Amino acid sequence: MCTLKNVETMEERSAAGLSSTSGVLFLSVPGYSNPGRSGFKTGDVIVAFAGKPVTDYEQLKSIIKENKTAKELVFEVMHNQQKVELKLEL
Repeated sequence: MCTLKNVETMEERSAAGLSSTSGVLFLSVPGYSNPGRSGFKTGDVIVAFAGKPVTDYEQLKSIIKENKTAKELVFEVMHNQQKVELKLEL
């Protein structure tokens, strides 16, 4: 199971290369998990879904719940201080 949290500190913001203190930070991503198999890594920060900003964990849970019938979700993620698009297969 992945461990996630809101980006809350300037240190987390700086490490991810974010311009604001928002987004959802992966604290751990097991390789066997759906996110791990989809390319998500520890330290990645989800910043958007379908072009809309993701500001916190509660919003992320709501997005996933609203799209539970989708076969995949496409997220914008800060990975090594670069914005990348990752597809999470459900």
